[in-house]
Parts: sequence; structure tokens; C-alpha cells
Amino acid sequence: MTKSQPISVIVLPSWYPPKGGGFFREHSQAIREAGVNVHVLAAVETGVRNDLRNFLQPVDQQAKDEEAVDLPETIRMVRRIPLMNRLNTNRWVKSLQEMVETHISRFGKPDLFQVHSSMWAGLAAEGIARKLQIPYVLTEHRGRFTGIGKQADNLIKSWHLPLLGKGFRHASKIVTVSKAAGNRILQIYPEAASKMSVIPNMTDTAFFSPAKEPSGDQYQFSGSRPFRFLCVTSLEEIKGIDILLTAFAGLNRKHDIDAELVIVGDGPLKKQLQRQCHGLGLDGRVTFTGFVQKKDLLPYFQMADAFVLPSLFESFGIVIIEAMSCGLPVVASRCGGPEEIIGSHCGLLAEPGNAEALGVEMKNLVQQYKVYDSKCIRAFVLRNYSQQHIANEYVELYKQIIDQ
Repeated sequence: MTKSQPISVIVLPSWYPPKGGGFFREHSQAIREAGVNVHVLAAVETGVRNDLRNFLQPVDQQAKDEEAVDLPETIRMVRRIPLMNRLNTNRWVKSLQEMVETHISRFGKPDLFQVHSSMWAGLAAEGIARKLQIPYVLTEHRGRFTGIGKQADNLIKSWHLPLLGKGFRHASKIVTVSKAAGNRILQIYPEAASKMSVIPNMTDTAFFSPAKEPSGDQYQFSGSRPFRFLCVTSLEEIKGIDILLTAFAGLNRKHDIDAELVIVGDGPLKKQLQRQCHGLGLDGRVTFTGFVQKKDLLPYFQMADAFVLPSLFESFGIVIIEAMSCGLPVVASRCGGPEEIIGSHCGLLAEPGNAEALGVEMKNLVQQYKVYDSKCIRAFVLRNYSQQHIANEYVELYKQIIDQ
């Protein structure tokens, strides 16, 4: 590769918009801005809906998503067959491999593949990369690979193991977004240790920023109003929102702290959590906003005093660095990724799944709130998690692989 030739990368995500995975798109945009020639090929599962006659036929489309910004990407919608997980996996993998072969036949081989998550883009990459002799970087994002707790372990089935091993075995490099995210990988494929490295996730620090001109009750807590905690997450069991509600209820009753909680997100447990909230007597103190698009999240961060994330396990916790980029201190559970981000200068950690412990740390953060310097918290994110910084780390990794 000469200096005049940009690195050519095909990005293979395991999920992608409009079915989640917006951070894969942001990652691809960032490495493109760092000078890499990028094209995203994504197979996205979709439900059968009413198209019963044609649901076995995949549908290709050039992406026209409103959030795509100057990024070459092609999406194939792959219709999911209910209750047929293994068959769906095979169909999805085959579909993505067909996309890759079609793309390469038209535009030529890339220097390498950037694969996001072993389940199941890693499996698709393994087959096509060996066939065409193209190296790939496999970045693992899934929290289940932390191996923290039964919930994480239960998400990796016995039939997954040989398929996961293939993806890990043939990767040129395996990147995890935290040290904790490599725990289960090393159990599945111990030889991964020799080619594993940690590159954390990134955030858009230009977008996630403090309010420029705080006024009235905005952003900085003065004690003249309730302390505002913010949580941005999906409302599912592994996110621990039931634990958070119990912890929050104790703030006023046990610790005499006047606080309010805004929960941004949606999910299958929403009604159950709202009933729990009512039963705890938190009506008026807890607000469920429902789903909010990422482009509309900033005001919620700017109106908060602190961020809280009570997950049972996390490989990283992108919302943590989004909050910190806005200058917010954070209380999070010690569940894999968060403890590798949060130092004493920017927040506190609690035992996962323990409402009493979480409540104590929320209380401690409120009582010592003045020790947290929002400018220092944001500066830490700028140094370690900006898009430019992380994209440059990937570019250096790509160069190492290509030059081997």
C-alpha cells in the first residue's frame, strides 16, 4: 500500500439501522473521516408482517436512512422466520456473504473487513474471508461476553459455541471495547489472548456537550430544586431499572434527599416498571419519557445533574461517556465496562443488582456533588473517547494488519 492509496475497508455489522446499531454507523463515519475508504454491507432481520408469500426472499436496498451522513452503505432486509433461531442464523449469514461476494465482484477486494460482533457477522466473515484470503478485525460489543452473572451466561447457548469459535479463530485481530468484554471470549477460544486488544467505544463530543449558557434551574445544581438524575436505557430486565426505582425510592425515605428521576427509553418492561413506580409512591418524582431519538437526547443530558446506569452487565456503556461528555458525574453498577470508565473524579460505582448499594452511592454523589468538576469530566472524555481519537486507533490497527 502506497501513501497515496487510502485503506479500503468493508464494514460488516451484526445489526444495523433501522434495527439498532446506530453506533456502528457512527464508527464507520468516523473511520471514513480519518481517511479510510469505507463501504458498509448490512443484513438486517425483519419480521414476516403480512407478506406471507414472499417472506423467504431477501430484499436489497441502497440505504436512504435519514440519519446516514455521507456514508456508502447497502442494506439487505432478511425476513425472520418465527421460532427458527438456528435456521434464521444460517439464512442471515448466507445473505451477508452473498452481499459481500456481489460487492467484491463489482468493486474489487478491500484491504480488510471490519466486523462488528461475532454474533453473527463474525461467522459470516470467517467463511468469506478464508475463501477470498482477506483479513478481518473482529470487534466484540455484546455485554454477554463479560460473563458477569447468570443472565449474561444464559444468552450464550451451547449451539453458539462452535460458531463463535470460528469467528474468533480466523480473525486477524480481536478488539474488545473493554477488558471485561474479553472474559467469555477467552473461555470459548483461549488462543484469542495473543491477538486481542482493547479499543473503547467513541462518542460525538461535538454533539454531546454541556449547555453553553446555564440559566435558572438548567444544568448546574444549586440546591433550590430537586436533584435531577437521568437514566437513558432500554426497559428490559438486564438494564436493572427495577433496581434503580427501588434505590431511588430510598433516597427520600432513608436519606431525606429531594430528587427526581427521568428515565429515557422504551422496552418490554415499561408497563411493569410504571406499576412498580406507582406502588413505590414515586408518581410525580419519576418521569418515563418513552423512546427518544439520539438526535433529540441532548436537552435531557443538559437538564440533568447526574447520570445513573444500573445495568446487570455491560461490555462498555456508551451512554456513560455521552453523559460525561456533557460534564455529568455518573453512578453506575460495577458490571464490566463501567468500572473501566468511571474513576473517582467522575462518579461512583455500586454492586450490580443491589438496590441498597445503588441508593447509597446515589446519596453519596448528591452529598458530595460539589467535588465533581464538569470541565474535568468532559476533558477526560475528549482525551480518551472522542471519535477522532478512537478512529485513529483503528487506522493504526488496520495499518499493522495490512503491513504484516
